Amino acid sequence: MDYSIYKFLEKNNFVRYYTLDNDALCPMVCAYEYSEPTKRTVGPWKLQHYVVHFIISGEGFVYYDNKKAVAKKGDIFAIMPNRTLSYMQNPENPWKSIWVEFTGSECHHLFESVGIDENNLILPVRDFEKFERLFLDLLQSASDNDDPEGYLTIGKIYSIFGMLKEELPQKIDLPYNDDIIRSAIDYINTNYCYKISPGEIAKSLFVSPQYLARLFKKNLGVSPSEYITSVRLKHAAQMLTNTNLRINAISEAVGFASPYYFSVTFKKGYMFCPKIYREAHRKNNG
Repeated sequence: MDYSIYKFLEKNNFVRYYTLDNDALCPMVCAYEYSEPTKRTVGPWKLQHYVVHFIISGEGFVYYDNKKAVAKKGDIFAIMPNRTLSYMQNPENPWKSIWVEFTGSECHHLFESVGIDENNLILPVRDFEKFERLFLDLLQSASDNDDPEGYLTIGKIYSIFGMLKEELPQKIDLPYNDDIIRSAIDYINTNYCYKISPGEIAKSLFVSPQYLARLFKKNLGVSPSEYITSVRLKHAAQMLTNTNLRINAISEAVGFASPYYFSVTFKKGYMFCPKIYREAHRKNNG
């Protein structure tokens, strides 16, 4: 992509809308931000509006209440009103992001329609280039003052959520007890970076650990513990390929208690130790 046409990428850019009065969807701010490497945490704060960030490079750590999540290149990082949060850029690989803040009666429905809720505030996108282009064009029109009332921005916000809906995964076709399995999978996908256990998941779903294990084995062919490990390894592989984080930091970020155990488990799942896997994929990706 030719980034030279996007002059706002040369510095932080902040555009505020003043004149639009739209009860359904009203943009407030559109911005591009990046920062020098720092270990300083931003927040905690509580916003009154809805926000979607698109991470175009780098990564950072987001803290919602007592939960920690990693937001990295290609992620939509959403903020809901009245949620206390703080975040810190990864000092070794600080993110650059484009974000838009908006309000209105349609906002909650838009978030709900793509699966954004209090337990799922970071969405990875599959088609990075398509989302990157839309967010860049969104801020370009604002920076050039082509959209002082925000109408183009409204259209592009709807386009963002339309593309997110297209990327929603197909529902798992389970013969029975699908709500329990799906709820367990959602729990794991949201909390894999923490110290979670099958017993904790079962307790949150009001079933016994033994019953949950039987459901996983019958319907997915693996135990809950094996599924948790597979999710952690998948995210670790992505981070090894797409970031410069140290292997110890990746191990911690995806929820492994020990870097040694992470390396042994990764090699068992991917046939290579993390260091060799990273070198091979970096070489293959040019």
